[in-house]
Amino acid sequence: MPDHRYESERLLSERSGRRVLIGTDRWSGRAVVLKEGEPSSILREIRCLLQLPAGVGPTVLDLFRSDADRLVLVLEPLPGISLAQATPELTAAEVPPLVRAICHALDGVHRAGWIHSDLKPAHVFLVSGSDAAEVRLLDFGFALGRFRSWDEPPRPRGGTPAYIAPEIHKEWMVDERADLYSLGTLLADLTRSVDDEARWEPIVNRLTARIPARRYAGAREVSCAVAERFALPPDPADRPRW
Repeated sequence: MPDHRYESERLLSERSGRRVLIGTDRWSGRAVVLKEGEPSSILREIRCLLQLPAGVGPTVLDLFRSDADRLVLVLEPLPGISLAQATPELTAAEVPPLVRAICHALDGVHRAGWIHSDLKPAHVFLVSGSDAAEVRLLDFGFALGRFRSWDEPPRPRGGTPAYIAPEIHKEWMVDERADLYSLGTLLADLTRSVDDEARWEPIVNRLTARIPARRYAGAREVSCAVAERFALPPDPADRPRW
């Protein structure tokens, strides 16, 4: 992706026609993440990221068009590792505060009017350098806006089949509870890894209900359920917002 300002150095991932690379900003010398894809996907992702509250996703730094007529999104690099990488080293005691942090991030996405629709361990990033569990959500290329005008064409849906909700598969109406299903599937894998399935079973079962109305109403309700079940200290992020 030739550009006068950014130099790509190393490929991180490639999937569904999108490439993610580590690069350098020649003007400042700082490291950046370069995400290249079809214009419709990149524009949807940048529109979502720019509307999210601070601390939910990566910071957008720039956007440019490559010589191949594809858009390239420039993002801040984050210190840490993905949940997929961290899972083998996690302990049962670390899971409840981590799940609550994921819920807080998801709540920020939903309050901004978006549905991630591709939540999975590789898209949950554990930020290092903080005493408390801190996460960022990544890859909003399949994000769905909760509101669109009557004359706007339906947005293409996608995601990772093992994690996406049944209503996405069946192209039914989708709301934030689709992300809660993905969270439940992610959590089932995570609790199996730390051998703590029994204590999490009621929460996982409700999250992964096939009918959305039988799931929790929102991410904040899940966070409160986790805090109550595992006796976590109160968190201001769990207070209702009016």
